[in-house]
Amino acid sequence: MIVREDKFNPYRPNDAVRLSPDNDQHLSAFIELKRISGIHLDHDKAHEYLKKQRYYGVFKNDTLVSMACAYLRLPEVWMIGSVFTHPEYRGQGFAKVVTSAITRDALLSGAIASLHVMDGNEPAIKVYRRLGYEVIRRRPWVFFTPKL
Repeated sequence: MIVREDKFNPYRPNDAVRLSPDNDQHLSAFIELKRISGIHLDHDKAHEYLKKQRYYGVFKNDTLVSMACAYLRLPEVWMIGSVFTHPEYRGQGFAKVVTSAITRDALLSGAIASLHVMDGNEPAIKVYRRLGYEVIRRRPWVFFTPKL
């Protein structure tokens, strides 16, 4: 899916904060939300993620409840990903806020914002469509787990 500047419908992007690798609260909250999402990071790896990739998050009562990032930033296109909301906070618009914040940055840079979403992930598709994203292509997803 992609969105261009003329189709973007922002949703409270200023409610999200840019996560900083040098902010201890951000770093520990990021590590915890990644763990909840199924990804285990040590302090150094988490610091590297936040330093190299642009992440936005939403905090509720000092808890990071949702995040999204741009994992690839080129002049023409930014790839948006790692959109995740804590299961206890889903359905409250937080994914829309963080996706809106990172999409805004992409569009302000002059790029198109692009992301991938699996067919059937209706909650995510609904969020992205409300922000102005459109499907440009459908491709099959192939997952491979090597036997060790």
